[in-house]
Amino acid sequence: MSPSPTRSVTPAINRQRRGSFRRSGGEFLARGGAGECVEGASFARHVIIAFPSMDAARACYDSAQYRAARVLRAEAAQVQIAFVDGV
Repeated sequence: MSPSPTRSVTPAINRQRRGSFRRSGGEFLARGGAGECVEGASFARHVIIAFPSMDAARACYDSAQYRAARVLRAEAAQVQIAFVDGV
């Protein structure tokens, strides 16, 4: 069965992810909120997290805690993740 893009992620998964983001210096800039797709693929929900560096973002993604959350999330949501070096 493929994951549903609209099924909610459980509180346990959210706790695990938030802990790994905090430890890596991640800060939520946008989470949910209203969005409008004017070009390209549309997504039901958007999350933007700022990290102090690309290395910190990669360390968070590769951490044991986030890997465990990804396994749990795989059955609850479809995601697209990108690392973008910003200002």
